[in-house]
Amino acid sequence: MLKNISIESLFDIYSYTLEIKPDDVPIRFITGPNGYGKTTILNILNALYTSKIRELAVIPFKHLLLTFDDGYEVAVVQRRDYAAEEDADEQALANVHLDIEFRKSGNERFLYSIKWDSQEEDDGEEDLGNIGLSLYFASHPLYYIRDGRVQTPDGIPTVKKHVDILKELLRENTDSENQSFLDRLKVFSDIIGRSDFAHKTMQIHSRYGYRFIADNEERTILAVDKLSSGEQQMLIMAFELLFMAPDDSLVLIDEPEISFHQMWQVDYLANLRSITALRNLQCIVSTHSPQIFNMNWDLTVDLYEQSQVNL
Repeated sequence: MLKNISIESLFDIYSYTLEIKPDDVPIRFITGPNGYGKTTILNILNALYTSKIRELAVIPFKHLLLTFDDGYEVAVVQRRDYAAEEDADEQALANVHLDIEFRKSGNERFLYSIKWDSQEEDDGEEDLGNIGLSLYFASHPLYYIRDGRVQTPDGIPTVKKHVDILKELLRENTDSENQSFLDRLKVFSDIIGRSDFAHKTMQIHSRYGYRFIADNEERTILAVDKLSSGEQQMLIMAFELLFMAPDDSLVLIDEPEISFHQMWQVDYLANLRSITALRNLQCIVSTHSPQIFNMNWDLTVDLYEQSQVNL
């Protein structure tokens, strides 16, 4: 699991050292005011884990160090070259260089080293270019739940896609022998049941995945994409953590409190704990809401406090 993140001169301003796993609790909440880099840190991790080097290059920082609890670390050094613009006082970014090293913690010798130059990479290639480092990240999978999650990039409501996925999963597990799947299904049903969706009840079946029935005399079947924004957010969060994130993965979650009533925010940590224990997940969550971590400040790293220490 990821243990520590150290980043120097993020946005050419902030330097942070974040203990992500100082104890046995695999959940950390990143807090802080707007503009201090909460979501940006998640984006940096996603870019590095998934070999999206161009995305890593557009975020300004000087040095990044990830330390893992298996004794390895990944270091990234970024250098940005600027050139004066004609007839202007400002300087424009001309080139970005990245040096990426994979090594044993505390060892100056690196196992793998990669150099990347934005001017030389014009073919759209997005690959770490080193099989050793790529294999390391492949064995440490990452899953990112972003803030714009109600619709997929192609404009389809996310809950409708999840319904189709659950139908297939239910059909593939009809023999009731897959205990892992049954456990995940129970936790999903329990979380939605405890959330007490307003005047509606969830049903699960291989014919339709999941659906909701109105608590009225007609027992009306409700379209899942017509549920409230908060209800869809709850379904998406629970479903993706239980059925889409790989086992043993690092999960990044950006602002889960979006559209949540305060009561659902208070319940969030308990729900997350039950899922991480079942799936052996490590979660890093960016949030503005202390209710999301139920005032468990020991589970947080605060970027504002870090920025004041490092001034």
